[in-house]
Amino acid sequence: MLVDADACPVKDEIYKVAKRHRAGVTVVSNAWLRIPADPALERVMVSDRVDAAGARLTEQRLRDAEAAGYGKLYCPVMYKLLDS
Repeated sequence: MLVDADACPVKDEIYKVAKRHRAGVTVVSNAWLRIPADPALERVMVSDRVDAAGARLTEQRLRDAEAAGYGKLYCPVMYKLLDS
């Protein structure tokens, strides 16, 4: 699960559900955030640029789709966000 932690008001609930279902969570933010000590949780810090966390998540989703065999996806909105 990928979470834009800068804009997510339900992080604690996500951690609880992920633990219950033994799911991994990547928490992306532009500032240091305290997350529970759990090997299934990963913290990724990005620059403090506006929408940096969202751009990082978009980039990851595009790579995941390509690795899953969907080829290179074309989404002008996503690529514009990544280029900004």
